[in-house]
Amino acid sequence: ERIKKEIIVFDYNTINLMKKVFKTAIASTLEDSSDLGNYVVHQAMEDENLYQFNEDMENLNDIVAQDLYEVAKKVLNKPTIHVLLCDKE
Repeated sequence: ERIKKEIIVFDYNTINLMKKVFKTAIASTLEDSSDLGNYVVHQAMEDENLYQFNEDMENLNDIVAQDLYEVAKKVLNKPTIHVLLCDKE
């Protein structure tokens, strides 16, 4: 709720950190052959562009705080928490 009400502030530094985390994840995927293979298979299965990450990286430059708040208002509604417990015999 605090994000949706914009109480939690996404300033320049926070957004910049999010961008760095995303770029690091892409670099990590490119370095790990099993992750890279998994990415290629999923892109092919979904009939998506193999180089979609390039467009995603370019789109990162246009993200501003208001974009995050708008997405939060759509996604963070009626959250559900699932707790997995082991069966006791």
